[in-house]
Amino acid sequence: MVFLLFTTACKSQTVNMEDYVGVTIPGRYYKDINNLLLPFEGTFVYSNGNKNLKVVLKKMSHSSMGDVYFEDLLVGEFEYKVNNTVVASTLHKLDSIYINGVKNSIFGNHILRGGSRACSYCPVTDVFINGQLKDVSDINGAEIFFKKVSSNNQDAIELTLVWRIRGINKDLPASFSPDASFPGGVYILIKQ
Repeated sequence: MVFLLFTTACKSQTVNMEDYVGVTIPGRYYKDINNLLLPFEGTFVYSNGNKNLKVVLKKMSHSSMGDVYFEDLLVGEFEYKVNNTVVASTLHKLDSIYINGVKNSIFGNHILRGGSRACSYCPVTDVFINGQLKDVSDINGAEIFFKKVSSNNQDAIELTLVWRIRGINKDLPASFSPDASFPGGVYILIKQ
């Protein structure tokens, strides 16, 4: 009977991360029950003339958040090149572990649907992963949205990035800012 109670108590602590409403509860495990993070795993590359952006993403299951609660999480790193010269790269941190507050440069798991702030005009069947990107200086950060798309019949993701530089909202769609690792805006990255 004790075993049955323990098993039931453990199960009741696991909740679908899609049901997260902004308040974390100690001891809970916010699980990607419907595997919405899996399609975003892999290496993705954007190329436009002399500019290249490489993003590597992976799903981390049961990540500890300070031993207070646990969650499934999409994490990753990036590299930005201009004229084949590396301008910014965090790929060396690819095997970092997201545990007790140590973060990869890219991290997120908030599931948003079309019709929300991710894309007000998109159908509700569209799934977006909302998260953050820290630049190489660890000073600046950006809000990011990932959406699974297809480009020329190839698997791809659409990355929308808005820099929040030193606490100031700063959208940089067309030009490079010395304050940011690479320009903000919308990128279509092809899965490799």
